Amino acid sequence: MDIYNDYEVSETNTENLFRDFYGAKTFIEKSAIPKRYGFKSKQGTKYKGYPDFFLDTADFSIVVEAKALKHSSAEEEIKWYMLNNSIDKNIVGIAISGQELSQVKLTYFYVTSSKKR
Repeated sequence: MDIYNDYEVSETNTENLFRDFYGAKTFIEKSAIPKRYGFKSKQGTKYKGYPDFFLDTADFSIVVEAKALKHSSAEEEIKWYMLNNSIDKNIVGIAISGQELSQVKLTYFYVTSSKKR
């Protein structure tokens, strides 16, 4: 029996859970992240790539990657974005997956600017 009969499984559902929790204007969305942060494509190409959400504060930056169900993919991708960018400060990474609040999985990562060198 499919537990997702009433709606389609979608990364957008996961992103909406994140937006609802933090507020729609707290984080910058993928399409609006400035190029100056230098995020690189996960495919290892010369092109730019972006995490799903981003927040830059005076002391650290936060990057977020959301996946519909496969949490291990969110974890792998957030680690990539944390290490492949032009940010010169500490970074907090958040991997999130799940389709409803009752099943959300979160993993937090932290990398210091000195570890990226």
